[in-house]
Amino acid sequence: MVAVTVILASVVGALVLGQGNEATTTPPQASFEFTFESSSVATITHEGGEDLTASDIEVTVGDEVMYEDGSAITAGDLNNSGWTGDAISSGQTLELKNTSADYSDETIRIVWNDPSGGSSNSIADREWGN
Repeated sequence: MVAVTVILASVVGALVLGQGNEATTTPPQASFEFTFESSSVATITHEGGEDLTASDIEVTVGDEVMYEDGSAITAGDLNNSGWTGDAISSGQTLELKNTSADYSDETIRIVWNDPSGGSSNSIADREWGN
């Protein structure tokens, strides 16, 4: 009887606090191919899986943001291109290029930012050149 009362109180408490209605959002499932031309040029190809909403995706190399909010970053020696439009679909590529950098010890990370806020997940990563 005591166990039933404790369980019932927990359920009611969770519902009152709004925790019972929260839906968890899971990151999209997608696969990527990474190809490297040099220590400063790489191409990422969306190989398959779910289409991605471009504005939810961020690509970093080390601490440097190369793609965010649906746009490849171009500034100074950065000349990134690709993944244009609202969706990133299978077969589309993103070229990362910074002719004045050596990224050979850095990690490329593709991060999905939950559009409902709060969380982000790395959905792919690769050490430059590997």
